[in-house]
Amino acid sequence: MTAAQYERMTTEELLDQFAELARRAGSVLGSRRLGREKRGPLPKDLVDQLHAITRELETRGPTTKVRELLQDPDPDVRGWAAGQFTMIDPEWANASFHGLLHKLTTKEVLALRERILKGPPKRPKVREMTVEQLVARFEDACERLSIIH
Repeated sequence: MTAAQYERMTTEELLDQFAELARRAGSVLGSRRLGREKRGPLPKDLVDQLHAITRELETRGPTTKVRELLQDPDPDVRGWAAGQFTMIDPEWANASFHGLLHKLTTKEVLALRERILKGPPKRPKVREMTVEQLVARFEDACERLSIIH
């Protein structure tokens, strides 16, 4: 398809076309990573189509619609969307990417990010804590570090 043809499509049609092409292409973070399919290099026209759709969606800026692709259950769709939509929605694209790496959903990564940014509870203070509370605080800190790294 040409850029002019993509311009005439609705946003929904573009998103559907993107998902279809992403499933056909597979992604390094999706089916290819899991070893489900062993393919050669991607056909250039398939990649060009994905990039053309991305450019058209960038001009429209449909953040909420793009988020549907960034949390799609298909890892290939999420993999391509994470790589392509960093200009439209960097936070969700990053969360989608890390979700694929750590076998989490995009929303789970966003929730963990919020938890990390919130920080540990202010109370009780360490000197006032029981051993069980100290262990729980330590586990919480370890989880935060493992998500960041």
